[in-house]
Amino acid sequence: MHMKPVSKTDLDALDSLTDEDIRQAILNDPDAAPELDEEMLAQFRPAEEMLPHIVAQYRARRGPQRKPKKAPAPVQKPGFSEETRFLKR
Repeated sequence: MHMKPVSKTDLDALDSLTDEDIRQAILNDPDAAPELDEEMLAQFRPAEEMLPHIVAQYRARRGPQRKPKKAPAPVQKPGFSEETRFLKR
C-alpha cells in the first residue's frame, strides 16, 4: 500500500497570511521576481520584434508542418460495394 507523504508545511500559518504579508515577503526576498505592473507590461514586445534572428533560427530548425501519411478511406457498409449497389434495387 502506498502512503501519501506528510506535508511539513504549516498550512494554518499560510492560511493566516494577508495579501500585504505576502507582498512584504516578496519584497524582502532577493531571489523573488518583481511584481509585474501595467507600466512593465506596456514595455513587453513580441519576440519576433526583439530577437528576430533567434525566432528565425527556431522556425528554420522546426521545419515545415508535415501532411498526414494516410489517405482517408471511404466508409462502406458491410456487404455493400459499387458492383452490388445496382443489384439491390
